[in-house]
Amino acid sequence: MPYKNKAKRRAYKKRWAKKNTEKQKSYNKKYKQKVLDYYRELKETSYCSLCDETDVVEFHHLRDKEFSIYTGVKNGVSLCRLKKEVDKTIVLCRNCHAKVHSGLLNPNSRAKYEKILLDSGVNYTYEPKEVLDRNRENNLENTHNNPPKKSRVKPKKKKTTIKVIQLAKSKV
Repeated sequence: MPYKNKAKRRAYKKRWAKKNTEKQKSYNKKYKQKVLDYYRELKETSYCSLCDETDVVEFHHLRDKEFSIYTGVKNGVSLCRLKKEVDKTIVLCRNCHAKVHSGLLNPNSRAKYEKILLDSGVNYTYEPKEVLDRNRENNLENTHNNPPKKSRVKPKKKKTTIKVIQLAKSKV
């Protein structure tokens, strides 16, 4: 490492990247290919957690969704960050994924899904279609068919106003 100081190290890396643009592009391309290979291998070796289908699998988030796995791969997310996001998901086939979100799972699949939720530490339950419809009529959110997303909006800082008290000079 050329510099211990972060600012100097960052400046050095910028200068190096500017001088070696072709090398930098090559490194970036190799890294993106590595991430894409990881994603493809993950999809090829995975199967649906509910019905054991292997054809078309998707990732279903159980908690704290920051980004879609596919979108992250296409946007160039780091491999470490992608692995952390994959850990928050389960693999479902396209049909089961649609059934989970619409509330139409059959009793056998529903029992498997609720066991998965319990094993992963998620503390809310799967709601069938009738309950979802009733919640929509009462303007309530459904519980797990659409998992909660992590808020991307940072809370606004409170403006602290300092009142300046001006003392009037008294004329004598």
